[in-house]
Amino acid sequence: MNAFLSGQDIHYWLLALLGYTANDDVPSILDQYQEKGGKFYLIIDAFDEHVYKPEQYNLLLAQLVDILALYRFSSWFKLILTMRSFTWINKKHQFNITEEKWFIRFLGDANSAINVPVFDAAEIRQLALNINQNENYNTSADTSLQFSHPLYFQFYYKQNPGNFTLSNISKASTYEMVAAFKLNKVYTGQNAADKIQLIRGLTEEMDIENGNFTVLRAKVNSLVKHYSQAYHDLLSVGYLIETNKSTGLHYNVYIEFINLHFQNNALAELLLYKNDFVFNEFLIEDINRLFETNGQKVAVLQWCVMYAFKAGQQYNFNLLTHAWLSPTEKADLINFMGDMFTEQSATPNRNELLSSFFQHDCSPELFNYFFGAEFVSIKYKRTLQSLLKFNLSDRKRAFLYTALALIATLRLDLSELENGISKLRSLPPESFSRFAINPIKCLDAIYSYLKNGEIKREVAHDLTKFYFNPPKEGNYFTDTASHDMLFLLGAYTLILFQKPLKTLRYINALEKNYKLPKLCAQHGYGYFMEMIKADSYYKLARKEQFALTYQHYHMLYRQSPENFTDYMKTVFYALRIKVDLNQKDYSRLIQNTKAFMEIAGQHTLSILLTLSMIVNNNELINFYPEFYKNCRYELAKILREHGLAKQTFSPAIVSCN
Repeated sequence: MNAFLSGQDIHYWLLALLGYTANDDVPSILDQYQEKGGKFYLIIDAFDEHVYKPEQYNLLLAQLVDILALYRFSSWFKLILTMRSFTWINKKHQFNITEEKWFIRFLGDANSAINVPVFDAAEIRQLALNINQNENYNTSADTSLQFSHPLYFQFYYKQNPGNFTLSNISKASTYEMVAAFKLNKVYTGQNAADKIQLIRGLTEEMDIENGNFTVLRAKVNSLVKHYSQAYHDLLSVGYLIETNKSTGLHYNVYIEFINLHFQNNALAELLLYKNDFVFNEFLIEDINRLFETNGQKVAVLQWCVMYAFKAGQQYNFNLLTHAWLSPTEKADLINFMGDMFTEQSATPNRNELLSSFFQHDCSPELFNYFFGAEFVSIKYKRTLQSLLKFNLSDRKRAFLYTALALIATLRLDLSELENGISKLRSLPPESFSRFAINPIKCLDAIYSYLKNGEIKREVAHDLTKFYFNPPKEGNYFTDTASHDMLFLLGAYTLILFQKPLKTLRYINALEKNYKLPKLCAQHGYGYFMEMIKADSYYKLARKEQFALTYQHYHMLYRQSPENFTDYMKTVFYALRIKVDLNQKDYSRLIQNTKAFMEIAGQHTLSILLTLSMIVNNNELINFYPEFYKNCRYELAKILREHGLAKQTFSPAIVSCN
């Protein structure tokens, strides 16, 4: 400040502090002292742009550069500066000295603007154990990434001091941490209103439709000047970052959010602000239009959902059916909502609106929004269980227990399947009065088949009666996602009896009385029902129909593989393996089996049935004995680990995935 106000060069000011004058031959004097072993360290702490006015900072920087130029070859002189990472990123080119002259600590990535060293997995685990020694932590890569920033770890601990655990961290928890950061660093303290206006103004200048979320400083210079102090505050807390990418021909200084969480939160807040902070169909339309071609849609929608939930607008969630989402995007959204329901229902001091929300039955629209075989995964199980937090009708509970039992079946968790059947049996009989298919009989037949190799003929009789004489009156065939699941369960149950013509007749009855399955990535019911038809063609050796169906799936997958959930990919690769077996293309079979095993993950039943199908091929052992041996080993391992009836998967049986 003294140098700036007096116009005096900081170099001479420093010399005066040391007792020298401008008339002294300072370099000679210092060289003499250096011969006696003396060293000089000039240390400036917090040399950041936000600490000074721009003209002050630029003057100090220019004079420091002069000092460096004067002493750069003097081994006794050291300049030590501490600054935030983004300051170094933007200003390092002005020092005009090779980077090896600088010892840069904490900055592992040259483009990183994180101001403090992040935690590694071992440090996170140690901190967690220090807080709660009763937990056995196996920190996943995702958890390590979420809590690598020390401030997020601190916020999460503050939110969960009595029940701290990193075992089941959800995306909803991550959003809560980001919200805590924003509350502490943006919404409170001085200039809070200015910060909000500035963030909103910067966000408005983003080219959202084209996915460009950086803003040219020159374009918003008047806005930044108007909210100068707020701007520097946001830079200093690590909320915004200013990056200088200027060249000799262009001035390119960009402003952007320091991470995607802050960016997506700001985008959601802008849309809510423009919509008077109401979660309605106009908000959904804006999200559909603006984020049609970029990957931020789901994250922005999740922030809007969280806002609506906290603001007492959760009864508008029925409008989510209007959001244009692929199966993978919808899976991400409903899993997020499931975690949010679970965590908020367990919050002891939640507000009255939230308490009332869980005390009521879940609306039919929202309930059905959560259903779909394409979403099957470990996370999806937790999502469905979150619906049990509501005061559901017995009919909805029946659908929910059926879905959870189906997930247990696909994971070959027979104890969980048995538990699901038991819960269904505990419901009043009238809960199933409007069910066209009895889920208890179907699930019980599947359990008996897997556990004991027993085939229960009664359920086959019921399903045969259904497709020959479907009910004509009542709401048995209302087009809902829960009915989709029920009719798929019936089709999967018929596969046990190894009579593909019966399966095709059943599907034909559904096409006449329920709906035609539409083969596309957006419709899980059609996707899986057509897959069951393809399996029937394969078993009946209808090669033309089988090949044509596969071509439709193949074209669909090539067009948009990113839209396929893991379970959709699993059954698609199982179909490819059938094609390889049909064509006796065993070299490609090995490649597709490897890809299938990598994708299948927890879908153990699909793995079991696919391996069984491969092992049942007698020719394969002659061409690729080592591959055949590995498949037999993996098959035996699954049978042993899950306590399945070995005779069930004899060479005579080839089942659908």
